[in-house]
Amino acid sequence: MSAAVTAGEPSTTGPLSVLMVTNMFPSPDAPHRGSFVRDQVRALERRDDVELELFAFDPGLRNYPLAARELRRRYRGRRFDVVHAHFGLTAWPALLARLGPVVVT
Repeated sequence: MSAAVTAGEPSTTGPLSVLMVTNMFPSPDAPHRGSFVRDQVRALERRDDVELELFAFDPGLRNYPLAARELRRRYRGRRFDVVHAHFGLTAWPALLARLGPVVVT
């Protein structure tokens, strides 16, 4: 007999696996771009109940299909509990990679 999961309780016994997909992460060329994304990544990395993978790619329309291809290649065979796409257009590579349920902020 399995236990019921109630609202607010995790459905898994281990850490929540999260893939964050963003094209707004700071870089040496643009150190202030997406500083709020960097702050969120750092906060999640400090949590014991979250396993975070960060996939950051450069802005630009040409990079979206390249990002989708690289996501599929890099994470082939993996599933995440949540794929967090930072910024609306980054949802496209996240959705095309089919690595887990996608949340867009």
